[in-house]
Amino acid sequence: MFSFKINRKELLNSIQLVSMSIKDNKIIPAVSGLYIQGTKDNKILIRGTDLEISILCEIPCEVNGVGIFIVKPYIFQDYLKEMNTDIVEISHQDSKVTVKSTHSNSEFATYDVR
Repeated sequence: MFSFKINRKELLNSIQLVSMSIKDNKIIPAVSGLYIQGTKDNKILIRGTDLEISILCEIPCEVNGVGIFIVKPYIFQDYLKEMNTDIVEISHQDSKVTVKSTHSNSEFATYDVR
């Protein structure tokens, strides 16, 4: 399990930028996902690709543990847009991601990283 606390607007801006490179891929669904990685040096790497173009954003934040997960970008992005909080806590365990704020708590399924 890994988790991170991050400014919601910074995360949303990076997701919007990275999502421009993501196209629907029915053959390899994980390629259609948003790749989020927590690093040891308190950064989150957000990556998207259509196998021709890739975009990578790096955001400093408070990271506990390291890990990788892949989520559907538009569902995740739409949920973050609707929140009205500055800081969100995101955690990944098994095949789900939990997004917590002071007023809400939601879970999202992830793609298999392997």
